[in-house]
Amino acid sequence: MMDLLPSSGLTFFDTLRAEDETAWLGQFFVPPQGFETMRGMRSVIVFGEDGCGKTALRLRLIESARE
Repeated sequence: MMDLLPSSGLTFFDTLRAEDETAWLGQFFVPPQGFETMRGMRSVIVFGEDGCGKTALRLRLIESARE
């Protein structure tokens, strides 16, 4: 699968959507500051412009909880 990926994972987010790319998302996800706090049992509000990574963050938090 890695043969199909471009050298920079960031180029994926120019045209693809995190909602549809769950198979490889964890390989390129860069946790934001406060990620460990978000993994805990507290409420966190995440906001930002379209395409800034909110869905990627949500999907990674879900995957992290399963681990």
